[in-house]
Amino acid sequence: MATVDMPRLILLLVLILPWLMLSLTAVTRCTPWLRHCLVVAPDVGLVLALLPGAGQLEFSGLLLGSHFGVDDLNRLFLLVTALAWLAASVLAASYLGTAARPRRFLTCFLLAMGGNFALVLSQDAVSFFTGFAVMSLAAYGLVNDRGDSASSYAGRVYIVLAITGEVLLFAALIGLVHEAGQIRFPLDFDAAPPDWAIACAVLGFGVKAGMLPLHMSIPLSYGAAPLAAGVALAGAMLNAGLLGWLRWLPLGSVEASTWGLLFAGAGLLGAAWGVVQGVRQSSPTALLGYSSISQVGLMMLFIGAGFIAPDQWSLFLPLLGYFVLHHACAKTALFCASSGHLPAVGPRWVWWAVFSLPGLALIGVPLSTGYLAKAGLSQVVTSPGVGLASLAPWLMLATAGTALLMARWFYLVVRARPPAAPLAPAPWVALALAVLVAVGPLLATLLGVPVPGVQGGLSTAG
Repeated sequence: MATVDMPRLILLLVLILPWLMLSLTAVTRCTPWLRHCLVVAPDVGLVLALLPGAGQLEFSGLLLGSHFGVDDLNRLFLLVTALAWLAASVLAASYLGTAARPRRFLTCFLLAMGGNFALVLSQDAVSFFTGFAVMSLAAYGLVNDRGDSASSYAGRVYIVLAITGEVLLFAALIGLVHEAGQIRFPLDFDAAPPDWAIACAVLGFGVKAGMLPLHMSIPLSYGAAPLAAGVALAGAMLNAGLLGWLRWLPLGSVEASTWGLLFAGAGLLGAAWGVVQGVRQSSPTALLGYSSISQVGLMMLFIGAGFIAPDQWSLFLPLLGYFVLHHACAKTALFCASSGHLPAVGPRWVWWAVFSLPGLALIGVPLSTGYLAKAGLSQVVTSPGVGLASLAPWLMLATAGTALLMARWFYLVVRARPPAAPLAPAPWVALALAVLVAVGPLLATLLGVPVPGVQGGLSTAG
């Protein structure tokens, strides 16, 4: 009797479920009940991320030969992506009940989800580029869903930067694949790729990651998009830019100190700029956009260190992955809490205390995911051979800046008027994610991430 290769079957389901649901949007009568099925694809993605083993799929007739699978690098990104899309799908099911154009939103939502899962699971540069393009262009419909003047302006800025990024990435694809002599990941470089190709990849993915000076669409789109779309943008799609850097750049194989210092400098500038601009915002979701710019700036220090000390990249990468997971969970929880809707269950002060937990985690209070993530960052910048130990005081200033941002966010949310059409699931999603970010050591142990101060663990790497 034939046995079923479960990892490969689940991998196939993660890839095709968004597209199967997308095909059903053509049937008008399916739209009302299809919104309740959106959680299925992210749920299957969570199972795949936590399932031991590494399923692989190859479609030789697709593009230049497409390969998809789970490896040590993308497993944590798959977990983050599935969690964010699960939260977004729960909110979208509620939002679509009152949306002015539910079919359009549902179509763009599923396109972006399908592209996002495809790029995360891709094992070759062409499939990654294709999934990234589908996700980025489909997100325009999410940003401009409301159709008012603010959404239209945010949509125009977004689509101009998105198309610019795609052009840069196409140029990077040609240069890096030619230099590596292959499209399969990892791209192995015998020598440093041309600087122009690295620059195109850095800038192309920097549009999505929110790197200065290509950050303009982040706060605009976060502020204009419906809450469900904002959660997907902040918790899942932003990380696609980070994963692109990790997949395409010669990290761990080529020493490029100049690029390392440029990444570190741009990261510090982004961390500071996000704080300076964020505290001036009057919209809590726009503020979270600038907070993401600041946090991505800190994550860029990991990549800078990887360029400077490629022999230590294998030690830095798990710490960066944990930082990504921490930021995605905390930011998704903060987005859900930004609705300002409080359930009728329990005292109001309890809910405000819950909503403050992800903000405290971003600041780095002890035992939270943020505390361990920043401990990992400190370990990286002070590692021998990296030469970034002088940045340690700046990291403390960045923590103080994050505290100012979170205090401002809390003030704005508390003073905000209750929404006219609240998304009932939003506070409960925030509660679930707040619990995750509050148990940093446990989460690091379960994932087997070697964060300073946490030993052992059950690795999901398979």
